[in-house]
Amino acid sequence: MTGDCPMPDCGRPLYCRGYCRRHYYRMVRTGSPLGRAGVLPIDRFNRLHQVDKVTGCWLWTGSTDPCGYGIFTEGGKNIGAHRWSYQHHVGPIPAGLELDHLCRTRHCVNPGHLEPVTHRENVLRGGSMVADNPGKTHCPHGHPYDEANTRWYRGHRYCRQCKRESRRADRYDVADLVLLRRADA
Repeated sequence: MTGDCPMPDCGRPLYCRGYCRRHYYRMVRTGSPLGRAGVLPIDRFNRLHQVDKVTGCWLWTGSTDPCGYGIFTEGGKNIGAHRWSYQHHVGPIPAGLELDHLCRTRHCVNPGHLEPVTHRENVLRGGSMVADNPGKTHCPHGHPYDEANTRWYRGHRYCRQCKRESRRADRYDVADLVLLRRADA
């Protein structure tokens, strides 16, 4: 190929498909010979997710963080892809709130599946042990967690009946041990 690159203020020799080496590889990487500068953020965002027809989720196909949330770069800064999607399609996230994935899919960026909630609400909606415990009405041994049988200590609840039985068992185990020692002597 002979000639110069057609991009403004370039003048480098042609390399492939009518562009110099720099602009050709920008075209390959980003879809535009200008690089990301020539592609609007919404266009990049739309290329980085696919719609799941069954669930309606917009599944992020770009890079993700170690927890599985999508990462989107705008203006040289990384932002959660779901946060960018919500801010772009709905509006700003209210102060003091975070986004909850109603579909429970971390890499979903569908703004219809995102709801701003408090951190406590987000944790309680999740599938963790912290979320499961407030709904429990009985201890693992079947005693009720009610006003008379529940003791709160440093933010945790304890079953008084289980503690009573545990102390009683410890007391009798020690007493039996003392009797055995006397019998051996």
